[in-house]
Amino acid sequence: MPLKLSTFNCRGMQDPVKRRKVFHYMRSIDSDIIFLQETHSSVNDENFWKNQWGEHAWFSSLSSNSCGVAILIRNSVALVFHSMFSDPNGRFLIILVSVNNLPLLLVNVYAPNNDDPDFFLNLFAKVDQFNYTSLIVGGDFNAVLGPLDYQGSKNKHSNVKASEMISLLMDEFNLCDVWRHVHPNLRQYYRHQMTNVIQGFFQGLTLSLFLKI
Repeated sequence: MPLKLSTFNCRGMQDPVKRRKVFHYMRSIDSDIIFLQETHSSVNDENFWKNQWGEHAWFSSLSSNSCGVAILIRNSVALVFHSMFSDPNGRFLIILVSVNNLPLLLVNVYAPNNDDPDFFLNLFAKVDQFNYTSLIVGGDFNAVLGPLDYQGSKNKHSNVKASEMISLLMDEFNLCDVWRHVHPNLRQYYRHQMTNVIQGFFQGLTLSLFLKI
């Protein structure tokens, strides 16, 4: 059965009203696996938030006012959980599951908003420690791969070294940029604001999904 995935930057979920709206919206969309960034969760929040969500959930937390990522999986997905790595800085989360007996590695990323190629080297060094068949990397990379991926007249994004490192690692790990694969010539910024759904809530692909091919 095909899996449908989404990735969202929440810009914080500490406000209980906003958190309920976020979870309600996640239940309403047609996605099996959801990557959330900037959850602003602390370790003490995790069990309570998981119970609020009511389905499969894993977190990487730092503090109530910065970072944090989560992977949500609907109960309708028949999966077996194997192992995980949670970044102590709340920047990425890696979980290994099996879906239909296929080992699937899910990686959710909230990259620093500066030109830090070493962050991606360290991330994929952790990925390389897992034994998997398929790999999906999603999240907010705070970098783009080319001029078609952002708005404005500049020819280069400011985080050039990070972008170059992402491209190198995509080649090494046989990853495909899903959005660009489907829309090879479309000039469109990867992020847009959903003010009609939740104030200050973002959806998109510097929100990106990369799939191993």
